[in-house]
Amino acid sequence: MKVSRAILSDLPNICILANNAYRGEEAKKGWTFESDFIEGDKRTDENDLFLLFSNEKSVFLIAKNDNGVITGSVYLEVKNENLYMGMLSVEPTLQGNGIGKLLVSNAIQYGQSLGLEKIQIQVVHLRQELILWYEKLGFITTDKIMPFEVPLEFGKPKVPLHFIEMYRTL
Repeated sequence: MKVSRAILSDLPNICILANNAYRGEEAKKGWTFESDFIEGDKRTDENDLFLLFSNEKSVFLIAKNDNGVITGSVYLEVKNENLYMGMLSVEPTLQGNGIGKLLVSNAIQYGQSLGLEKIQIQVVHLRQELILWYEKLGFITTDKIMPFEVPLEFGKPKVPLHFIEMYRTL
């Protein structure tokens, strides 16, 4: 598995991957899906990804298998002295094989190479299995709670939701 920085032509595949990893029936083949508490099949779209990609303070890292197929991706953005990590996505049928850990490890290395202080994430509070997974990777849950604010085209909550913040010192 090789991890590299995404290029513009990778965005359509990152879009498919993220949507498959988070929403719809395809997501239920893995363990990180949100379909039980968020309606809709879209987590993102190519326009949304292009806006993120175009930010000079951000990068997408991608993991490719030996055949050059993108099997995982993660969004990283420098915010003040910290690195925000979001949209960690792994092909649902390959979840549990270390791709997510590999991407997080590369994200940590990226943040360290920039001399940043910590890496921050936001996790939906109902995702207890995911919170535990991040804790095993050294992330700490803070007391900070943020509202679940996403455009309606990217899902409507079925139940009240909010994000919790987690961080890991770099």
